[in-house]
Amino acid sequence: STYQNISLEKRRKLINDVNDNGIPIRKVAAKYRLAPSTVDTIVKRFDQEDRIALKPRGGDKRSILNEQHKEFLKEAIEAEPWITICDLTQKFDRTVSRYVKEIGFTLKRLTVIPEGRNTDKTIHERKQYVKKIYDENINIYKDIVYIDETGFNLHLSATRGRAYRGQPAIRKVASNRGKKISIIAAINENGILHYKSILAMDNIKFYKSNIVKKAVENTTHKILYLPSYSPFLNPIENCFSKIKNNVSRKHLRDQKSILNRFDEAVNTVTEED
Repeated sequence: STYQNISLEKRRKLINDVNDNGIPIRKVAAKYRLAPSTVDTIVKRFDQEDRIALKPRGGDKRSILNEQHKEFLKEAIEAEPWITICDLTQKFDRTVSRYVKEIGFTLKRLTVIPEGRNTDKTIHERKQYVKKIYDENINIYKDIVYIDETGFNLHLSATRGRAYRGQPAIRKVASNRGKKISIIAAINENGILHYKSILAMDNIKFYKSNIVKKAVENTTHKILYLPSYSPFLNPIENCFSKIKNNVSRKHLRDQKSILNRFDEAVNTVTEED
């Protein structure tokens, strides 16, 4: 590593090895695969300037520590004069962690939301969608049939499992995903396609293709496209979620097992759902 590319963590560790553990500079240099002169420079800079990181090149040189931070560090050093910079940093990290918990934040799995989900354009599309339903006196439960597609493959698996503390919960899957199996489904309150139904579907290229339009134009049905980035307006998403949850509970060996599990899972969807 060049002097500029040595991480802050590595600098802390080698300073700790030399100053606190008394390890000779040459041995520390060999341990971290650095030149002895580099280790010597880092340690001297810390001893003389109480600084671990390189000086920033230009820019705002004001301290990022406020008075509370400084007081916390001062009290920690006064209580334990022998405390190392590494220990101070860890103590500060723990304090920050406790505070984050106190104000109600917890660590959670991130929910990924598309960037365009709540833009002005998308919100306008939703308003127009609702206005159309209201103006045409459409009953969203009885008049609309909701249509969508979802995919299955051999890597579909439950996302949570149990294991002893400190050990990962492991579930083996097939070496490759295999062919994707796509399922297209349609639902409404009554479960069947009625005369003069409105077919609600995603506002995507496939559903706007001529083959789809021609399939509907000679019938008594109409198409109603959902606004962009608005899957929550299609209740079939909840149906797919329940089906996928049931399919993923058992190990999927091949495509036939996906289809068999799908047949079983579909039967778990009830009118109450």
